[in-house]
Amino acid sequence: MDSKEMWWRFFVFHADQRLRAFYYYLIIIGALSVAYKYVLSDGELKQYSFMFCLLSIVISIGFFMLEIRNVQLVNTARDYLRVNGMQEIEGTTKALVKSWGIFGCFNKVPLINSKTIKYFCGPIAKHELWLRTIYLVVLTLSATMLFNKVDKLWLWLWFPFIFAYLSVLKCDKCEK
Repeated sequence: MDSKEMWWRFFVFHADQRLRAFYYYLIIIGALSVAYKYVLSDGELKQYSFMFCLLSIVISIGFFMLEIRNVQLVNTARDYLRVNGMQEIEGTTKALVKSWGIFGCFNKVPLINSKTIKYFCGPIAKHELWLRTIYLVVLTLSATMLFNKVDKLWLWLWFPFIFAYLSVLKCDKCEK
């Protein structure tokens, strides 16, 4: 097995591991949600409902950190493969603009070029943003239920998306 094939297998393994971790997260959070609902409906156990919120918060933080580590491993293989001949592993800017369909026409606006679209809209098209957003939304929902701030829930749900979006933007100065 040559070096390129080994790195490709490394990339595939960690990309698959990343999605499997998300599947397990959904199963765990689903089970905790059912348990939380059951505890709330039972008068005697209602006092223990906060434990399910705390557990959801801890699990969400843990899986969020695991997501960051998995991205690091996937990007390590991606960088090696890109340097050694697989330039299209990320996809091209042209393909990104095409994937936006009718919104790709914004590429023709003078101030909005393909580089701008790739920088700001590129993260929206990647599952990295959406996985992190889901982790953080569940964390926020659990925290609002824990602290009984559900009346302001619409306000709190903007923070996970903004934080996740900022966490996937690439900073050219940071990568050098």
